[in-house]
Amino acid sequence: MLHNIELWLLIVCQFGTKGSSAAGKKSYPNQPKFKETIKWFYADINIGINYGQRLSSFYRAPQTGLYTFFMTCRDECELWLSSSNKPDDTKRVLFIPYGLSLDHNEWDRYPVQESSPINLIAGEFYFMQAIMKADENKYDHLGVGVRQPDGQNYRPISNEYLFVEIPEKRSASFRLVHSGAALHGHVMDTFATNSNTVCSLYCARDLNCKSYNYDKEEGNCELNDDLSAKNAQGLVPSENVDYYEKLDLYYPRL
Repeated sequence: MLHNIELWLLIVCQFGTKGSSAAGKKSYPNQPKFKETIKWFYADINIGINYGQRLSSFYRAPQTGLYTFFMTCRDECELWLSSSNKPDDTKRVLFIPYGLSLDHNEWDRYPVQESSPINLIAGEFYFMQAIMKADENKYDHLGVGVRQPDGQNYRPISNEYLFVEIPEKRSASFRLVHSGAALHGHVMDTFATNSNTVCSLYCARDLNCKSYNYDKEEGNCELNDDLSAKNAQGLVPSENVDYYEKLDLYYPRL
């Protein structure tokens, strides 16, 4: 549950167009000088001068309702958000112009740092991209935060809601074997298609057959190995848990 950071040196960003651009820099957007996967939607402070960077991630909405996004940076930045899980379906929701001189972790000094309310659906993935240009000033930084429908602020957005790519969805047949206890090698919380068999879409990030404990309401997903099987009662309330035995597995074509 992470996201990517990319960095270009000695560029001049042109903001306002879809995906923005870096004037006169052939390496942008496909050849960054530096690329790394990080855990928060926040870049390090004081990286350097005269550079641009881009933070990209899929955001998984934990609740249905209105979200407000926040941004902080120095010297200039913008946030793009999709209305679906498609990266080419984005629109700009925030823009911080040059000259505001925001400090590290300063989220609400100016109204332009706060987006209009945006309706998102629980469990859906939305592509986010923050683009920033640092001049020759100190305290360069970039971060994105969010206020969820329940009023909880995450500034910056934490890794539990961020994905480098959308987890694979796999279809399989399952049989109910137990309720309210952690069983090794089983998957829970699927939907019935008849009295004995259910079909499941569950979290998976590789081509091996693995099972996960998943709580739809909380949006938590944990590999069901020996350790997580012991911890499953703490991960998901027992009254919300149904465990299914996997009968067969369908691998979608890549």
